Amino acid sequence: MRGVGIGWVAIALAWAGSCGGPLRAELPDAGPVHLLVVGPLQGRLEPCGCTGGMLGGIPRMKTLVDLEATSSTILVDTGDVAGADGEYGRLKAEILALAVGDRGRGAAARLLVLGEGDAGFPAELWAPVQGIKDYELVDPGAGRAVATPDGVIVRVQSILPGEAMEAPGMPDALVVLLVHGDRAEAEAALEAAPQADLALVLHGGEQPDEAVVPYGDAATFAPGKRGRHLVSMVISRRAGRTVVADLRVLAVDESVPPDPGMEALFLDYRRELVARNIVASRAALEDHPDGAYAGSASCQECHADAYRTFKQSRHGHAMEVLEKDQAWADPECISCHTVGYGFVSGYEGRSSPPDLAGVGCEACHGPSGSHAAEPSEYRTPGTATDCIRCHDAENSPAFWFDDYWPGIEH
Repeated sequence: MRGVGIGWVAIALAWAGSCGGPLRAELPDAGPVHLLVVGPLQGRLEPCGCTGGMLGGIPRMKTLVDLEATSSTILVDTGDVAGADGEYGRLKAEILALAVGDRGRGAAARLLVLGEGDAGFPAELWAPVQGIKDYELVDPGAGRAVATPDGVIVRVQSILPGEAMEAPGMPDALVVLLVHGDRAEAEAALEAAPQADLALVLHGGEQPDEAVVPYGDAATFAPGKRGRHLVSMVISRRAGRTVVADLRVLAVDESVPPDPGMEALFLDYRRELVARNIVASRAALEDHPDGAYAGSASCQECHADAYRTFKQSRHGHAMEVLEKDQAWADPECISCHTVGYGFVSGYEGRSSPPDLAGVGCEACHGPSGSHAAEPSEYRTPGTATDCIRCHDAENSPAFWFDDYWPGIEH
């Protein structure tokens, strides 16, 4: 379990800018209270596992939350649960609703604050959360006040894009804004609600901030995304100023043992993907602007050496690693382990031609149907920038082109 950031150092945020002044100076002292914050999940149940060093996953997050939560903790899940639309998104939301409802049961209060990405799902989808004791479901754009056993009141308020916020009207409460916007929008929210103490930036960067960012007498903080980190902080208000102590950004990494119950829930999710044939339902969604796919076998006659290299590489066997835990049934995995998934003439599922399975030639070089039919129509060779569509910081944290290229050089 690794913490990054400023460690066990208290920060008193100095007055700067227009947010603050007499109104905040008149507010009573409040807190301290321990907050645990999970950033927007965006549909991430588990990292793909294709390589080491990957962060996140509902089994490890439950373990970490359960370790950190105490009877004085306020646990806040910040919404945007599904990360996808349609039946696929609904299934993700159903499973994640069960997951978030089962973690941190020792906390004083637990909230799932829905975001704009959750607004289109029916209310009954969240029934698993609504039926759990001591768990609060907060609608998109709404707020909720909760209290610790020693009487500290915390008002959590969701702010959706383009929507104004009503004044909380609770001077004795610590006010935390969940802003579905960037840093500038979070600062604007603090200007509009000068009573607020902290604005969480939910459309910030992929990685969490390493420290709180002062704004007047209040502060902003971006908790990161996709359940890869758990943020722990102790927040209070003293003489009108927000004070954040003991800020820790905890990586949900491989040192955190997975919770067995959440592992079983994740396998249930994969089995449901198979039963509903979700991969096929999301295939062939649109035409590719560069034309149709031909399949890797069509390259063999003219590019025999390159084709041989491909077949002997890990790219050529990319589907084999998806057999574990039925990962071949998950669109998130298929999109980087096949050719053209999501496009007309691309991979559509296990009934597709075998040469569309694996990271085939056209996964890097683009649709080559026209080139295969008429070789004079030249296809642009792949470049290093094509690699990072899948070998990004989340799915391939150790990727470096110069190190990986020799494995497929052709």
